[in-house]
Amino acid sequence: MYLSLNSISALEHHDTLQSHAEILELLQKWPKDFNQKNIPAVCELFSPSLVASYPGAPDRDFEGMCQKLSESLSDPNKRYRYQLPEIEQIITVEDLAIVRLIWTLEVFDKNFELIERVKEKGLDVFCKQKDQGWKIIISYAYTLASSFPQQQ
Repeated sequence: MYLSLNSISALEHHDTLQSHAEILELLQKWPKDFNQKNIPAVCELFSPSLVASYPGAPDRDFEGMCQKLSESLSDPNKRYRYQLPEIEQIITVEDLAIVRLIWTLEVFDKNFELIERVKEKGLDVFCKQKDQGWKIIISYAYTLASSFPQQQ
C-alpha cells in the first residue's frame, strides 16, 4: 500500500490531536478526584517511575508523592481544593508529552474559611504507558504567587 506524505502528515496530526485530548482529559479529571479525596484516582496520574521536584523540598518518587497527597487530604485542620489547570502548552512527540500549566490551589481552615490561594507553575512530562494510558514521569513546579485573605 502506498501512502503519500500528505496522508502520513494527516495521520501524525490526528495522533497529536488525540494525544492532546487524552492528556487534557486527565488534567481536567485530576482536580475533581483530588477535591473528592479520591486518593487512588489522584495517584493514578503518576507513573511508578515518577520524579517530582518542588523548591525547598526533596524530590519525591511515586510513593512519596502519593503519601504526601494522602496526608494533605486527610489533614483534619485544613481542606485543599484545586481548580482546573490553566494549560499553557502541550507538546507531543511519539510516546512523550510535555505540558506547561498553572495550577491554583486553595487552602481552607477546618471552618471552611479560605486561608491561602497558591498559583503553581509547572512543567509535567508524560509518557504513554504500555496500557496506552498517559502518566506523569517528571513533574516540576514552583510557586508563582501566594495570596492570603485580608485579616479582619
